[in-house]
Amino acid sequence: MRGYLRGPFPYVTYLTYLYHVVFHAPLCVILLTMSFDACFVGMAASQPNKAKAEWEEEKDAASEEQRLMERAAKKLREEDASEARKKKDEEHKSRMDEEWQMELQRMRYEARIKENDKKTLEKRKKEYEANFKKMMAEGAAKREREHQRFTERVKEEASKMRKREEEEEEERKKKKGKGPCSTQ
Repeated sequence: MRGYLRGPFPYVTYLTYLYHVVFHAPLCVILLTMSFDACFVGMAASQPNKAKAEWEEEKDAASEEQRLMERAAKKLREEDASEARKKKDEEHKSRMDEEWQMELQRMRYEARIKENDKKTLEKRKKEYEANFKKMMAEGAAKREREHQRFTERVKEEASKMRKREEEEEEERKKKKGKGPCSTQ
């Protein structure tokens, strides 16, 4: 191969080498195998036919019996194979049914959990709303009581102030009537 790679264009010589190896080598192998096979084919054709035995009837009966046994064995094998296939199919079907039932149970379980979570959430929401309304009502009642107390205190204070004003007014009137410059 080193010889092929010498020269100004080594890749050209390398491609020539590949051409010879790829295209001519398989052809040589094919020709050799064809001539080898021809040797054996010629040998097989040159052999004389075997002579038949005298007890042909016994052989026919034995071969008939053997063919019958072979057919029976073949039938039994086919039946056994079909039974095995049926059994395997039934097992596969039962396994698939079990897996499907387990999947359905899992889906139902998840649905129940989701439903329970939803109910719990709704219950908590209702309780929260009820507690909020109750707190708002209590707050409003407390504010109303405080307002009422304040209103009562304002009324009391106003009545005290009115009494004081009335008393002051009466005292002024009394002073006015008894004074040294009175015009009576």
